[in-house]
Amino acid sequence: MYITYYRNQNEDSELINYANLLVEEMDPVWRQIEKSKYTLSVSSKKLEISQHQLTSHQSKLLIWRWYWLINEQTANPYVAKANLAFNRILGYGDDGAEIILAAPYVNRPEEAAIVLQNFTNDMMPAIIESLQLARANDSRY
Repeated sequence: MYITYYRNQNEDSELINYANLLVEEMDPVWRQIEKSKYTLSVSSKKLEISQHQLTSHQSKLLIWRWYWLINEQTANPYVAKANLAFNRILGYGDDGAEIILAAPYVNRPEEAAIVLQNFTNDMMPAIIESLQLARANDSRY
């Protein structure tokens, strides 16, 4: 699990940015072999995320990636950017986070998807609570 939290965003440090890549195109170790949309079911709610398959000479990873934006979650960077702007206009601030989960697999990415789904089911409440607490620690709110 890797979570990046952004507050008081600017050009050099922002949640939605073309430079925020999982793997650079010419990375010497990792190569992205597939990217797709995937729908999770978490606490009887649907969440569409980005699913990535990475490979290296020694291993394969299934990555799930999406954005948390105060009270919305999405994998769509355009929706995320619009939500950030809307929250800023309404005076809610521009807090947001990118959530990245990864699990290795040997033969089929479905092996890792089961692990990631179980982890998400177990940990999503704690992840969201931690993000909300981080936001609450800003004295403006």
